[in-house]
Amino acid sequence: MKKKKQILDEKDMTSGVMIVPTDINSPEYKEALVILAKNAEAYKKANMKEELKQEHIIPYLPYKLEAMIEGLVCEIEGVDLHMPNTIIAERANYNLKHVKPILKPLSDLLKLEDFDSIGIFGRNEVKVQQAVRDERIGLINHHLFHILVKHHYDVYRLIDKGLAIDVNTLKK
Repeated sequence: MKKKKQILDEKDMTSGVMIVPTDINSPEYKEALVILAKNAEAYKKANMKEELKQEHIIPYLPYKLEAMIEGLVCEIEGVDLHMPNTIIAERANYNLKHVKPILKPLSDLLKLEDFDSIGIFGRNEVKVQQAVRDERIGLINHHLFHILVKHHYDVYRLIDKGLAIDVNTLKK
């Protein structure tokens, strides 16, 4: 047991390399793979942080999207295509790092009793609910996607990523 622990913990401190046993059938090898997978996932989470981009904002622009900008609720008026990562609100430019769009979570669609109110009828209602349940919103057609954007649903899952605010959490 002591030798197994030594193999898994033995590292070259300058390169951060773990020594993995070469016998692929050994329990030590399997345990080393588990450790490597956990470390890879932790690294990915730490270094692959998603950011809000203009592409996330542009589809909502015709529909008076509001956002929390430096503690104030403002309507986003546009994006500045000459300045990446910038939006226009209150006749000023803001870096997207300071912007959190206010959106409805897709889960609200599962509670919606009257899909007609947002322009989704018949079989399309079932398609949207199934896509939300299966977390496969990208598979719905362009027309349905456009309707969800028009009604400020979070089609890019920005709320889950901490890049947008759930409208249900705001005080009325």
